[in-house]
Amino acid sequence: MTECAICYQIAHSMLTDARFKFAFESLRKCMLMEPKNNIFFSPHLIYQNLLVMYFGASDDTENSLRKVLYIPDDVSKTTVELHYIEGGVNQFCYIMNGSENSYTCRIFSRLFVNERKMIYTETMNLFSSGHHQVKEINFDNRPDHTRDFVNNTVKCLTQKYIQDVLPPDNINSNTDGILLNIIYCEGQLDPSFDLDTTPDISVSKKTRQKDKKDKKDSTKKNFNNGKFEQLDAYIMEIPFKERKISMFFIFPSCYSEPVKGNISERDAIIQLIDRLMTEEGSRELHKLLDEGIAQQTDMLFPIFNIEQNLEMHRLLEMLGIQEFMPSGTGLLHEFTCHAMRLGDAVHRIKIKMSKTRITAAATNVFFTSNNSSQRVENPNTVDIHFPCVCLIYDRTHRNILFCGVLLES
Repeated sequence: MTECAICYQIAHSMLTDARFKFAFESLRKCMLMEPKNNIFFSPHLIYQNLLVMYFGASDDTENSLRKVLYIPDDVSKTTVELHYIEGGVNQFCYIMNGSENSYTCRIFSRLFVNERKMIYTETMNLFSSGHHQVKEINFDNRPDHTRDFVNNTVKCLTQKYIQDVLPPDNINSNTDGILLNIIYCEGQLDPSFDLDTTPDISVSKKTRQKDKKDKKDSTKKNFNNGKFEQLDAYIMEIPFKERKISMFFIFPSCYSEPVKGNISERDAIIQLIDRLMTEEGSRELHKLLDEGIAQQTDMLFPIFNIEQNLEMHRLLEMLGIQEFMPSGTGLLHEFTCHAMRLGDAVHRIKIKMSKTRITAAATNVFFTSNNSSQRVENPNTVDIHFPCVCLIYDRTHRNILFCGVLLES
């Protein structure tokens, strides 16, 4: 094996593990931010955008991003960039389609740079993949057209699930750049799993309607789950057809067993996340996600419909990268002749699960504007029996595409 091939494998394995750690660290931070609300987001999109910004950063900003991205000291930035150019980007941006439309997963990324910044040839080479490209833009000429283009791109690629992600006046002649990525994932549930569920629960602007009698009378059968002592948790798997992608529900045992301890939902979930983040817990969970869950037990499962904005400013602050908040001073020096500023961010997600299919979409956008008033929807509580951590996992690429927490009503 050549030295280049060895470096590629090292970087590939490192980024797989790093994305996994980042997903749970971000979820933990989100729980500390919003302990009483349901949370869903795409750690995959956030990680990729931060990785792109790492490529363009230098000095203290580079070091801050390196720490957040879990890039070890013995893996150089050049090694990670070469891996990205030579195919590593395919870990992040790709299209998967099942036979007979059984499932689809599409991830795209774009970097728009103000042409006045004078982009380097090396930057063009770094982002030359079909699903991840860079484009120079004249923001002086009708910046509202660029905003409309971004919003229409998100709308089309998410099948209208996400619309108007950038509000008016966020893109103007002073915009240095826009870093955008999008994921759309939809699949029919494996027909071998007979989903008897709770009533449809909508988490959006609609008022939640409770029906405790129906919930108690719901039939519970044929779910792929069981207790895993090493994690002190019950895990349920709901696979898409062809089982390349699955949704997992991880319940802390202290809240899933007949006698609950004196522990709050928030603390139970945070303690569960902490167990999943240990070296042993991470290794065990990664194995379970890759191989699937063999034993079958009964567990009640809710239908839900969530649409919300993640509070990106607060998450970035808690992760320790305030440079890319509106009050920050983070600049990207390595992409262009004149430094480019990305000082604002938006992350929106919509996920819907029915008895037969799952549809999930998200977009993450970093841009220059520092006067964004983020609209953060405060979702109603999902009506479920037990609080749990939720994941949508892509086995082929070993990616946690989406993750979240559902709390008991």
